Amino acid sequence: MVSQKVQLLIENWLSYSQKIRGNQENTIKAYRRDVQKFLIYLSHYYENEVDAATKLLSTAIEPIMLVFIGLVVGFLALSIITPIYDITGSINQ
Repeated sequence: MVSQKVQLLIENWLSYSQKIRGNQENTIKAYRRDVQKFLIYLSHYYENEVDAATKLLSTAIEPIMLVFIGLVVGFLALSIITPIYDITGSINQ
């Protein structure tokens, strides 16, 4: 679950903690477990945040897209119908 780079950073920090601070092996194992749980929690939290932001953004963009598509369809309809009216108007004269 944890990427190699993050795993390496965790191991480096735990190694530093053990050498400099003099933490025991049991403490290092507990830190390793807690850090991994915390990273998993963070990944779930930010995944939910991104999902919510994406849903909000798509909800905000939807009306704008509808108006834009309506304008494009209206322009195409007018560009097709206007020459037809011109042709039929010139035939009657």
